[in-house]
Amino acid sequence: MDFLAGAAVIIVLLYILGFGLNLIASGIGVCLMAVTLLCELFFIFCLVRLFMSKKVRGVYKRIGRKERGRFDTAFYEVDGRELPNIFPCEMAMRDKFYKKDKEITLRLGAGGKCVYDLNAVLSIVIGAFLFGLGCLFWTVIFEKFFG
Repeated sequence: MDFLAGAAVIIVLLYILGFGLNLIASGIGVCLMAVTLLCELFFIFCLVRLFMSKKVRGVYKRIGRKERGRFDTAFYEVDGRELPNIFPCEMAMRDKFYKKDKEITLRLGAGGKCVYDLNAVLSIVIGAFLFGLGCLFWTVIFEKFFG
């Protein structure tokens, strides 16, 4: 909410300083396009790292926080080591996603310091697809209005 209030103040100040509404709208569009592109690059990076990982078998053990982490994540035991999932855990349906002491197939991340569970794999694939569509959308919009 604070972000929206700050953005509104900046927009009003730009309008008072003489910037036209078309220029302000274009600036907002460029910012949104840049954020969409950065998110797509993040998911492509994660997808490449996912393809470089190898399959392992692991057992879900607990939900906790990584060292220096701010969000809860799932921990799995793989080859006698407890490794965190690469992404934070699902909050809403924890009991559906994480079954205690059930052996599942995971992907061991590069360096062997984290794992990708099904939740992480689906997040990466769906995120890459959706933000790719977003980048395509912004390309079409900017081509139509500025091309």
